[in-house]
Amino acid sequence: MLNNQQINRLSRMTLLVFVSMFFSLNTYAVKKSAAGIHAKEAQQSSVVHKEKPSLFQRLSSKILSKKLKKKIAKYKTNTASDSKLKKGMAVAALVLGIVAFVTSIVGIVPAILAIIFGAIAMKRAKEQPEVFGGRKMAIAGLVLGIVYLSIFALLLFLLVVSIAFFN
Repeated sequence: MLNNQQINRLSRMTLLVFVSMFFSLNTYAVKKSAAGIHAKEAQQSSVVHKEKPSLFQRLSSKILSKKLKKKIAKYKTNTASDSKLKKGMAVAALVLGIVAFVTSIVGIVPAILAIIFGAIAMKRAKEQPEVFGGRKMAIAGLVLGIVYLSIFALLLFLLVVSIAFFN
């Protein structure tokens, strides 16, 4: 269940996404029709009147202060800088998590290593996001390791109970 703080944060992020989508579409439309507008203004140079900004434009300009613009920029992904980030531990966690499921009983060791590498990679990506990346891969490797170990523990428990019950 979400608490009030999480709901407020989610609603603010949703608003930011919709406002940023509007402005990106709006700037595209302005660029697309800029030549046509200037041509019409040149033809109608004798009659010049300015339209008032719409209510949405006034509200969105108030909403998008410098803080919100920084938050929007924070959530945008930059693919050029993503390729320069160090992702080795995250990739190792993901690969070891997959290897744990492919192998049988031997998968305990890769699952434990996937959990360790995933936790380290997540911590690094959180503390130094400008240097380390691959947070989502680290989460996936961590989850795969935990799921494998929980399934293995459940099967081991059922084996022990069945041996004790039928003997």
